[in-house]
Amino acid sequence: MLAVALALAASLGWGSGDFLGGLTTRRATLWAVVVGSQAIGLAGAALVVLLTGRPWIGLAGLWPVLLGSVAGSIALMAFYKALAIGTMSVVAPITATSALIPFLWGIAGGERPGELQLAGVALAVAGVLLVTMERPRRGATIGMRALPGEPAIEPPDRGPRGSEDGSPGSTAGGTRDSVADRAVQRRAVLLALVAAVGIGLMLLG
Repeated sequence: MLAVALALAASLGWGSGDFLGGLTTRRATLWAVVVGSQAIGLAGAALVVLLTGRPWIGLAGLWPVLLGSVAGSIALMAFYKALAIGTMSVVAPITATSALIPFLWGIAGGERPGELQLAGVALAVAGVLLVTMERPRRGATIGMRALPGEPAIEPPDRGPRGSEDGSPGSTAGGTRDSVADRAVQRRAVLLALVAAVGIGLMLLG
């Protein structure tokens, strides 16, 4: 039961961090969010290490953590970029499938989950497939751009002749905007998948 309680606490902390990080990208640059969050996280982790008083494990025992940290850093940049250009309700569930990597590693190592656990995994995968089909809606997107030095700003909905009422239009400009929006969403999904793989490798390390 302790493992379950710790896992629930970790999911609460992770989800809160994702949400707060996504909100912060509305007002700050991608690099500011990544560097700031990691600096604070590093300070907290260092404090935990000092308080536990664990002995130094040596470089031989440290290399999986180092490789995991590289994967985690890449994953975090991909994740916040995906949040900045895509729909939060789509990006976050895709990234959450990172748990599949340590799950599959455990199976390969001889662990055997029960039928209920396997059903939960199947539902999670099916949910990700369904949520990626969701069309972006106004208010669900953090922003279209989050480049260094440029804050993320949500674009207005465009209707006919460039109007911002969100009504459907068939003008050439509206078609181009629609195609561009779909391309951005596909890019966000791809970045979310990269983030999922990176976080999974980080957890494994």
